[in-house]
Amino acid sequence: MSQKGTVPFYEGTVFIEISDYFREGSQYNESLKALAIGIQYHPYCADLFVAKAKLLLETNQEDLSLIFIDKALACSPNDVAILSIKLEILTEYERFEEAKDVLALLKQTSIGSDSMDNVYFLQGNLYDMMEDFDMSFQSFSESIRRNPRNTEALSKIWFATEYCGRYEDSVTLHQFVIDQNPYSHLAWFNLGEAYAGLEDYSKAVEALEYAFIVNEDFEMAYRSCAATCIKLGWYKKALKCYQELSERIEQDSDILTQMGYCYECMGELSKGENYYARAVMKNPKDHDAHYRMGQCLSKGRKWKASISSYTRAVELDGRKDRYLHALAEAYLKIGDLDQGEIYLQKATEIAPEVQDYWIRHVEVLLKQGQIDRCHEVLEDAEINAFGPFVLYCRSACYFEEGRRQEALQTVIEALQMDNGYEHNLLFNLTPYLEQDKDVLNLITTFSRS
Repeated sequence: MSQKGTVPFYEGTVFIEISDYFREGSQYNESLKALAIGIQYHPYCADLFVAKAKLLLETNQEDLSLIFIDKALACSPNDVAILSIKLEILTEYERFEEAKDVLALLKQTSIGSDSMDNVYFLQGNLYDMMEDFDMSFQSFSESIRRNPRNTEALSKIWFATEYCGRYEDSVTLHQFVIDQNPYSHLAWFNLGEAYAGLEDYSKAVEALEYAFIVNEDFEMAYRSCAATCIKLGWYKKALKCYQELSERIEQDSDILTQMGYCYECMGELSKGENYYARAVMKNPKDHDAHYRMGQCLSKGRKWKASISSYTRAVELDGRKDRYLHALAEAYLKIGDLDQGEIYLQKATEIAPEVQDYWIRHVEVLLKQGQIDRCHEVLEDAEINAFGPFVLYCRSACYFEEGRRQEALQTVIEALQMDNGYEHNLLFNLTPYLEQDKDVLNLITTFSRS
Protein backbone atom coordinates (compact mmCIF):
# COMPACT_ATOMS: atom_id res chain seq x y z
CA MET A 1 0.00 0.00 0.00
CA SER A 2 2.92 2.30 0.71
CA GLN A 3 4.36 1.67 -2.76
CA LYS A 4 1.02 2.43 -4.35
CA GLY A 5 0.62 5.59 -2.30
CA THR A 6 -2.61 4.36 -0.74
CA VAL A 7 -1.61 4.22 2.95
CA PRO A 8 -4.65 5.43 4.87
CA PHE A 9 -4.63 7.60 7.98
CA TYR A 10 -5.15 5.48 11.11
CA GLU A 11 -6.80 6.73 14.29
CA GLY A 12 -4.94 6.08 17.54
CA THR A 13 -7.59 3.54 18.56
CA VAL A 14 -6.58 1.29 15.66
CA PHE A 15 -3.07 0.88 17.08
CA ILE A 16 -4.55 0.10 20.50
CA GLU A 17 -6.74 -2.58 18.90
CA ILE A 18 -3.72 -4.09 17.11
CA SER A 19 -1.77 -4.02 20.39
CA ASP A 20 -4.65 -5.75 22.22
CA TYR A 21 -4.74 -8.43 19.51
CA PHE A 22 -1.08 -9.30 20.12
CA ARG A 23 -1.43 -8.98 23.90
CA GLU A 24 -4.25 -11.54 23.97
CA GLY A 25 -1.85 -13.96 22.31
CA SER A 26 0.86 -13.08 24.86
CA GLN A 27 2.99 -11.56 22.06
CA TYR A 28 4.06 -8.64 24.23
CA ASN A 29 6.93 -7.46 22.03
CA GLU A 30 4.63 -7.17 19.02
CA SER A 31 2.04 -5.48 21.18
CA LEU A 32 4.57 -2.89 22.38
CA LYS A 33 5.78 -2.39 18.81
CA ALA A 34 2.24 -1.59 17.64
CA LEU A 35 1.90 1.06 20.33
CA ALA A 36 5.33 2.52 19.51
CA ILE A 37 4.27 2.95 15.85
CA GLY A 38 0.98 4.46 17.03
CA ILE A 39 2.82 7.00 19.17
CA GLN A 40 4.93 7.97 16.13
CA TYR A 41 1.70 8.68 14.23
CA HIS A 42 0.01 10.39 17.21
CA PRO A 43 2.67 11.82 19.56
CA TYR A 44 0.06 13.68 21.63
CA CYS A 45 -2.49 10.89 22.07
CA ALA A 46 -2.89 10.27 25.81
CA ASP A 47 -4.76 6.99 25.22
CA LEU A 48 -1.74 5.46 23.47
CA PHE A 49 0.56 6.38 26.35
CA VAL A 50 -1.94 4.94 28.83
CA ALA A 51 -2.20 1.70 26.82
CA LYS A 52 1.59 1.39 26.78
CA ALA A 53 1.80 2.11 30.51
CA LYS A 54 -0.73 -0.64 31.24
CA LEU A 55 1.10 -3.11 29.04
CA LEU A 56 4.43 -2.31 30.71
CA LEU A 57 2.77 -2.76 34.08
CA GLU A 58 1.46 -6.13 32.95
CA THR A 59 5.01 -7.16 32.09
CA ASN A 60 6.31 -5.92 35.48
CA GLN A 61 8.16 -2.88 34.13
CA GLU A 62 7.10 -0.55 36.90
CA ASP A 63 9.39 2.43 36.25
CA LEU A 64 8.78 2.50 32.50
CA SER A 65 5.05 2.22 33.14
CA LEU A 66 5.12 5.34 35.32
CA ILE A 67 7.15 7.22 32.70
CA PHE A 68 4.44 6.63 30.09
CA ILE A 69 1.66 7.50 32.53
CA ASP A 70 3.41 10.82 33.12
CA LYS A 71 3.64 11.32 29.34
CA ALA A 72 -0.12 10.69 29.15
CA LEU A 73 -0.66 13.31 31.86
CA ALA A 74 1.53 15.74 29.92
CA CYS A 75 -0.89 15.31 27.00
CA SER A 76 -3.98 15.51 29.21
CA PRO A 77 -3.11 17.28 32.48
CA ASN A 78 -5.12 16.36 35.60
CA ASP A 79 -7.18 13.80 33.69
CA VAL A 80 -9.11 11.90 36.39
CA ALA A 81 -8.90 8.52 34.63
CA ILE A 82 -5.14 8.80 34.08
CA LEU A 83 -4.49 9.99 37.63
CA SER A 84 -6.54 7.01 38.85
CA ILE A 85 -4.35 4.61 36.86
CA LYS A 86 -1.20 6.25 38.23
CA LEU A 87 -2.54 5.89 41.76
CA GLU A 88 -3.27 2.19 41.15
CA ILE A 89 0.26 1.60 39.86
CA LEU A 90 1.91 3.38 42.79
CA THR A 91 -0.34 1.50 45.24
CA GLU A 92 0.45 -1.88 43.70
CA TYR A 93 4.19 -1.24 43.97
CA GLU A 94 3.87 0.10 47.54
CA ARG A 95 5.18 3.57 46.71
CA PHE A 96 2.87 4.98 49.32
CA GLU A 97 4.11 8.54 49.75
CA GLU A 98 3.97 9.18 46.00
CA ALA A 99 0.55 7.54 45.93
CA LYS A 100 -0.72 9.91 48.64
CA ASP A 101 0.42 12.91 46.59
CA VAL A 102 -1.44 11.64 43.54
CA LEU A 103 -4.49 10.88 45.70
CA ALA A 104 -4.53 14.46 47.00
CA LEU A 105 -4.39 15.81 43.43
CA LEU A 106 -7.06 13.34 42.31
CA LYS A 107 -9.41 14.44 45.12
CA GLN A 108 -8.88 18.09 44.26
CA THR A 109 -9.52 17.42 40.57
CA SER A 110 -12.62 15.28 41.23
CA ILE A 111 -14.43 17.56 43.70
CA GLY A 112 -18.08 17.82 42.74
CA SER A 113 -17.82 15.13 40.05
CA ASP A 114 -19.56 11.77 39.82
CA SER A 115 -16.24 9.97 40.11
CA MET A 116 -15.69 10.66 43.82
CA ASP A 117 -16.96 7.22 44.81
CA ASN A 118 -14.15 5.70 42.72
CA VAL A 119 -11.62 8.08 44.28
CA TYR A 120 -12.59 6.84 47.75
CA PHE A 121 -12.44 3.27 46.47
CA LEU A 122 -8.85 3.85 45.29
CA GLN A 123 -8.08 5.45 48.65
CA GLY A 124 -9.44 2.34 50.36
CA ASN A 125 -7.14 0.16 48.25
CA LEU A 126 -4.19 2.35 49.17
CA TYR A 127 -4.83 2.11 52.91
CA ASP A 128 -5.52 -1.60 52.55
CA MET A 129 -2.03 -2.06 51.06
CA MET A 130 -0.63 0.07 53.88
CA GLU A 131 -2.43 -2.24 56.35
CA ASP A 132 -4.28 0.70 57.87
CA PHE A 133 -7.53 -1.23 57.90
CA ASP A 134 -9.50 1.32 59.88
CA MET A 135 -8.85 3.99 57.25
CA SER A 136 -9.45 1.41 54.53
CA PHE A 137 -12.87 0.64 56.03
CA GLN A 138 -13.72 4.33 56.26
CA SER A 139 -12.70 4.92 52.65
CA PHE A 140 -14.68 2.01 51.26
CA SER A 141 -17.65 3.08 53.41
CA GLU A 142 -17.55 6.59 51.93
CA SER A 143 -17.32 5.12 48.43
CA ILE A 144 -20.36 2.93 49.08
CA ARG A 145 -22.42 5.73 50.66
CA ARG A 146 -21.78 7.87 47.60
CA ASN A 147 -22.66 4.99 45.29
CA PRO A 148 -24.51 2.05 46.91
CA ARG A 149 -24.08 0.12 43.65
CA ASN A 150 -20.28 0.28 43.71
CA THR A 151 -19.72 -3.46 43.54
CA GLU A 152 -15.94 -3.17 43.71
CA ALA A 153 -16.10 -1.40 47.06
CA LEU A 154 -18.78 -3.82 48.32
CA SER A 155 -16.55 -6.71 47.31
CA LYS A 156 -13.52 -5.41 49.20
CA ILE A 157 -14.92 -3.79 52.34
CA TRP A 158 -15.49 -7.06 54.14
CA PHE A 159 -11.77 -7.76 54.48
CA ALA A 160 -11.18 -4.34 56.03
CA THR A 161 -14.13 -4.94 58.38
CA GLU A 162 -12.67 -8.25 59.46
CA TYR A 163 -9.24 -6.77 60.20
CA CYS A 164 -10.39 -3.64 62.05
CA GLY A 165 -13.39 -5.28 63.74
CA ARG A 166 -15.91 -2.55 62.90
CA TYR A 167 -18.83 -4.94 62.69
CA GLU A 168 -21.47 -2.60 64.11
CA ASP A 169 -20.52 0.12 61.62
CA SER A 170 -20.68 -2.51 58.86
CA VAL A 171 -24.21 -3.50 59.90
CA THR A 172 -25.33 0.15 59.75
CA LEU A 173 -23.67 0.72 56.39
CA HIS A 174 -25.10 -2.34 54.69
CA GLN A 175 -28.57 -1.79 56.06
CA PHE A 176 -28.36 1.61 54.35
CA VAL A 177 -27.27 -0.04 51.10
CA ILE A 178 -30.09 -2.58 51.27
CA ASP A 179 -32.61 0.23 51.78
CA GLN A 180 -31.30 1.74 48.56
CA ASN A 181 -30.86 -1.53 46.68
CA PRO A 182 -32.58 -4.55 48.29
CA TYR A 183 -31.29 -6.84 45.54
CA SER A 184 -27.61 -6.28 46.31
CA HIS A 185 -26.34 -9.77 47.07
CA LEU A 186 -22.99 -8.32 48.19
CA ALA A 187 -24.70 -6.05 50.71
CA TRP A 188 -26.67 -8.98 52.15
CA PHE A 189 -23.49 -11.06 52.31
CA ASN A 190 -21.51 -8.32 54.08
CA LEU A 191 -24.40 -7.77 56.48
CA GLY A 192 -24.43 -11.48 57.32
CA GLU A 193 -20.68 -11.53 57.88
CA ALA A 194 -20.95 -8.46 60.12
CA TYR A 195 -23.65 -10.15 62.24
CA ALA A 196 -21.41 -13.22 62.45
CA GLY A 197 -18.57 -10.97 63.64
CA LEU A 198 -20.91 -9.74 66.39
CA GLU A 199 -21.73 -13.41 67.15
CA ASP A 200 -25.39 -12.82 66.31
CA TYR A 201 -25.43 -15.99 64.26
CA SER A 202 -29.18 -16.34 63.70
CA LYS A 203 -29.33 -12.89 62.06
CA ALA A 204 -26.19 -13.77 60.12
CA VAL A 205 -27.85 -16.88 58.68
CA GLU A 206 -30.93 -14.89 57.68
CA ALA A 207 -28.87 -12.26 55.85
CA LEU A 208 -26.65 -14.84 54.14
CA GLU A 209 -29.72 -16.72 52.94
CA TYR A 210 -30.96 -13.53 51.29
CA ALA A 211 -27.56 -13.20 49.60
CA PHE A 212 -27.92 -16.49 47.72
CA ILE A 213 -31.65 -16.04 47.20
CA VAL A 214 -30.89 -12.81 45.34
CA ASN A 215 -27.98 -14.42 43.50
CA GLU A 216 -28.40 -18.19 43.38
CA ASP A 217 -24.87 -18.63 41.99
CA PHE A 218 -23.19 -16.78 44.87
CA GLU A 219 -20.91 -19.56 46.10
CA MET A 220 -19.39 -17.74 49.07
CA ALA A 221 -22.83 -17.05 50.53
CA TYR A 222 -23.74 -20.76 50.57
CA ARG A 223 -20.43 -21.68 52.18
CA SER A 224 -20.59 -18.92 54.78
CA CYS A 225 -24.23 -19.63 55.60
CA ALA A 226 -23.49 -23.33 56.07
CA ALA A 227 -20.48 -22.60 58.28
CA THR A 228 -22.58 -20.26 60.43
CA CYS A 229 -25.33 -22.88 60.73
CA ILE A 230 -22.71 -25.34 61.98
CA LYS A 231 -21.70 -22.86 64.71
CA LEU A 232 -25.35 -22.80 65.81
CA GLY A 233 -25.62 -26.59 65.68
CA TRP A 234 -28.11 -26.37 62.81
CA TYR A 235 -26.58 -29.30 60.98
CA LYS A 236 -29.59 -30.16 58.80
CA LYS A 237 -29.82 -26.56 57.61
CA ALA A 238 -26.08 -26.54 56.90
CA LEU A 239 -26.46 -29.73 54.88
CA LYS A 240 -29.24 -28.12 52.86
CA CYS A 241 -26.93 -25.18 52.02
CA TYR A 242 -24.19 -27.54 50.85
CA GLN A 243 -26.65 -29.62 48.86
CA GLU A 244 -28.01 -26.53 47.09
CA LEU A 245 -24.46 -25.40 46.36
CA SER A 246 -23.62 -28.87 45.04
CA GLU A 247 -26.37 -28.46 42.44
CA ARG A 248 -24.49 -25.46 41.04
CA ILE A 249 -20.81 -26.36 41.31
CA GLU A 250 -18.79 -29.54 41.44
CA GLN A 251 -18.30 -30.72 45.00
CA ASP A 252 -14.77 -30.08 46.23
CA SER A 253 -13.10 -31.77 49.18
CA ASP A 254 -14.06 -28.92 51.52
CA ILE A 255 -17.78 -29.26 50.77
CA LEU A 256 -17.60 -33.03 51.21
CA THR A 257 -15.65 -32.69 54.46
CA GLN A 258 -18.13 -30.19 55.91
CA MET A 259 -21.06 -32.40 54.93
CA GLY A 260 -19.30 -35.31 56.61
CA TYR A 261 -18.85 -33.18 59.73
CA CYS A 262 -22.58 -32.40 59.81
CA TYR A 263 -23.44 -36.10 59.68
CA GLU A 264 -20.78 -36.83 62.31
CA CYS A 265 -22.26 -34.24 64.67
CA MET A 266 -25.74 -35.66 64.07
CA GLY A 267 -24.44 -39.05 65.20
CA GLU A 268 -24.64 -40.62 61.74
CA LEU A 269 -21.03 -41.81 61.82
CA SER A 270 -21.21 -44.15 58.82
CA LYS A 271 -22.47 -41.32 56.61
CA GLY A 272 -19.76 -39.08 58.03
CA GLU A 273 -17.08 -41.63 57.17
CA ASN A 274 -18.52 -41.96 53.68
CA TYR A 275 -18.29 -38.24 52.98
CA TYR A 276 -14.79 -37.99 54.45
CA ALA A 277 -13.71 -40.89 52.22
CA ARG A 278 -15.14 -39.08 49.20
CA ALA A 279 -13.31 -35.90 50.24
CA VAL A 280 -10.01 -37.79 50.46
CA MET A 281 -10.62 -39.35 47.06
CA LYS A 282 -11.31 -35.90 45.62
CA ASN A 283 -8.19 -34.44 47.19
CA PRO A 284 -5.76 -36.93 48.80
CA LYS A 285 -3.74 -34.00 50.20
CA ASP A 286 -6.64 -32.47 52.14
CA HIS A 287 -5.21 -32.87 55.64
CA ASP A 288 -8.38 -31.63 57.31
CA ALA A 289 -10.42 -34.38 55.61
CA HIS A 290 -7.99 -37.01 56.93
CA TYR A 291 -8.14 -35.49 60.41
CA ARG A 292 -11.94 -35.39 60.44
CA MET A 293 -12.05 -38.99 59.25
CA GLY A 294 -9.85 -39.84 62.24
CA GLN A 295 -12.21 -38.01 64.58
CA CYS A 296 -15.23 -39.80 63.17
CA LEU A 297 -13.51 -43.19 63.47
CA SER A 298 -12.50 -42.38 67.05
CA LYS A 299 -16.11 -41.66 67.96
CA GLY A 300 -16.88 -45.13 66.66
CA ARG A 301 -14.03 -46.48 68.80
CA LYS A 302 -12.16 -47.63 65.69
CA TRP A 303 -8.84 -46.59 67.17
CA LYS A 304 -6.44 -48.37 64.82
CA ALA A 305 -8.22 -47.07 61.75
CA SER A 306 -8.22 -43.57 63.23
CA ILE A 307 -4.45 -43.78 63.76
CA SER A 308 -4.01 -44.30 60.02
CA SER A 309 -6.09 -41.19 59.22
CA TYR A 310 -4.42 -39.04 61.88
CA THR A 311 -0.98 -40.15 60.73
CA ARG A 312 -1.77 -39.08 57.17
CA ALA A 313 -3.04 -35.71 58.42
CA VAL A 314 0.19 -35.19 60.37
CA GLU A 315 2.28 -36.19 57.35
CA LEU A 316 0.48 -33.55 55.27
CA ASP A 317 0.61 -30.83 57.93
CA GLY A 318 2.74 -31.56 60.93
CA ARG A 319 2.37 -28.06 62.37
CA LYS A 320 -1.21 -28.50 63.58
CA ASP A 321 -1.11 -29.33 67.27
CA ARG A 322 -4.68 -30.72 67.28
CA TYR A 323 -3.65 -33.34 64.72
CA LEU A 324 -0.72 -34.41 66.89
CA HIS A 325 -2.83 -34.43 70.05
CA ALA A 326 -5.54 -36.53 68.38
CA LEU A 327 -2.92 -39.02 67.15
CA ALA A 328 -1.45 -39.21 70.65
CA GLU A 329 -4.87 -39.93 72.16
CA ALA A 330 -5.55 -42.68 69.62
CA TYR A 331 -2.27 -44.39 70.52
CA LEU A 332 -3.09 -44.06 74.22
CA LYS A 333 -6.47 -45.70 73.62
CA ILE A 334 -4.80 -48.82 72.23
CA GLY A 335 -2.32 -48.84 75.12
CA ASP A 336 0.73 -47.67 73.20
CA LEU A 337 1.96 -45.23 75.84
CA ASP A 338 5.35 -44.67 74.22
CA GLN A 339 3.90 -43.46 70.91
CA GLY A 340 1.25 -41.53 72.80
CA GLU A 341 3.90 -39.68 74.77
CA ILE A 342 5.94 -38.93 71.64
CA TYR A 343 3.04 -37.16 69.95
CA LEU A 344 1.94 -35.40 73.14
CA GLN A 345 5.43 -33.98 73.40
CA LYS A 346 5.26 -32.80 69.80
CA ALA A 347 1.89 -31.17 70.45
CA THR A 348 3.28 -29.23 73.41
CA GLU A 349 6.28 -28.12 71.35
CA ILE A 350 4.01 -26.60 68.71
CA ALA A 351 1.37 -25.16 71.09
CA PRO A 352 3.11 -24.70 74.45
CA GLU A 353 0.33 -22.37 75.63
CA VAL A 354 -2.29 -25.17 75.69
CA GLN A 355 -2.55 -26.40 79.28
CA ASP A 356 -4.44 -29.59 78.45
CA TYR A 357 -1.50 -30.98 76.50
CA TRP A 358 0.86 -30.57 79.46
CA ILE A 359 -1.66 -32.13 81.84
CA ARG A 360 -2.20 -35.13 79.59
CA HIS A 361 1.55 -35.58 79.18
CA VAL A 362 2.02 -35.61 82.96
CA GLU A 363 -0.88 -38.06 83.34
CA VAL A 364 0.71 -40.49 80.88
CA LEU A 365 4.10 -40.29 82.58
CA LEU A 366 2.54 -40.80 86.02
CA LYS A 367 0.86 -43.98 84.79
CA GLN A 368 4.28 -45.21 83.66
CA GLY A 369 5.83 -44.24 86.99
CA GLN A 370 8.24 -41.82 85.30
CA ILE A 371 8.14 -39.19 88.05
CA ASP A 372 11.47 -37.59 87.12
CA ARG A 373 10.22 -37.06 83.58
CA CYS A 374 7.04 -35.49 85.00
CA HIS A 375 9.11 -32.88 86.81
CA GLU A 376 11.03 -32.14 83.60
CA VAL A 377 7.80 -31.65 81.68
CA LEU A 378 6.42 -29.38 84.41
CA GLU A 379 9.56 -27.25 84.34
CA ASP A 380 8.85 -26.56 80.67
CA ALA A 381 5.17 -25.99 81.46
CA GLU A 382 6.10 -23.36 84.08
CA ILE A 383 8.03 -21.44 81.43
CA ASN A 384 5.42 -21.66 78.69
CA ALA A 385 2.01 -21.80 80.36
CA PHE A 386 2.32 -21.31 84.11
CA GLY A 387 -0.89 -21.55 86.08
CA PRO A 388 -2.46 -23.43 88.99
CA PHE A 389 -2.58 -26.57 86.84
CA VAL A 390 1.23 -26.79 87.05
CA LEU A 391 1.06 -26.74 90.84
CA TYR A 392 -1.68 -29.37 91.00
CA CYS A 393 0.37 -31.59 88.66
CA ARG A 394 3.51 -31.06 90.71
CA SER A 395 1.72 -31.85 93.95
CA ALA A 396 0.42 -35.08 92.39
CA CYS A 397 4.03 -36.00 91.56
CA TYR A 398 5.13 -35.27 95.14
CA PHE A 399 2.35 -37.48 96.53
CA GLU A 400 3.43 -40.30 94.20
CA GLU A 401 7.01 -39.91 95.44
CA GLY A 402 5.92 -39.97 99.08
CA ARG A 403 7.00 -36.35 99.64
CA ARG A 404 3.81 -35.56 101.53
CA GLN A 405 4.73 -32.26 103.19
CA GLU A 406 5.98 -30.77 99.93
CA ALA A 407 2.86 -32.07 98.22
CA LEU A 408 0.51 -30.46 100.75
CA GLN A 409 2.40 -27.16 100.62
CA THR A 410 2.14 -27.18 96.82
CA VAL A 411 -1.60 -27.87 97.07
CA ILE A 412 -1.92 -24.81 99.31
CA GLU A 413 -0.08 -22.68 96.72
CA ALA A 414 -2.40 -23.94 93.98
CA LEU A 415 -5.52 -23.28 96.06
CA GLN A 416 -4.31 -19.78 96.88
CA MET A 417 -3.91 -19.12 93.19
CA ASP A 418 -7.33 -20.32 91.98
CA ASN A 419 -9.49 -20.58 95.16
CA GLY A 420 -9.92 -24.27 94.51
CA TYR A 421 -11.69 -23.98 91.16
CA GLU A 422 -9.43 -26.50 89.42
CA HIS A 423 -8.73 -28.85 92.33
CA ASN A 424 -10.46 -31.76 90.53
CA LEU A 425 -7.34 -31.96 88.37
CA LEU A 426 -5.48 -33.28 91.41
CA PHE A 427 -8.08 -36.04 91.88
CA ASN A 428 -7.97 -36.95 88.19
CA LEU A 429 -4.23 -37.49 88.40
CA THR A 430 -4.24 -39.20 91.81
CA PRO A 431 -7.78 -40.53 92.50
CA TYR A 432 -6.89 -41.91 95.94
CA LEU A 433 -6.52 -38.35 97.26
CA GLU A 434 -10.32 -37.99 97.16
CA GLN A 435 -10.22 -39.89 100.46
CA ASP A 436 -7.28 -37.96 101.91
CA LYS A 437 -8.56 -35.92 104.89
CA ASP A 438 -5.72 -33.38 104.85
CA VAL A 439 -6.29 -32.60 101.19
CA LEU A 440 -10.07 -32.41 101.62
CA ASN A 441 -9.71 -30.09 104.63
CA LEU A 442 -7.45 -27.77 102.64
CA ILE A 443 -9.88 -27.64 99.71
CA THR A 444 -12.83 -26.97 102.05
CA THR A 445 -10.93 -24.19 103.83
CA PHE A 446 -9.94 -22.36 100.65
CA SER A 447 -13.34 -22.87 98.99
CA ARG A 448 -15.04 -21.16 101.96
CA SER A 449 -12.61 -18.26 101.88
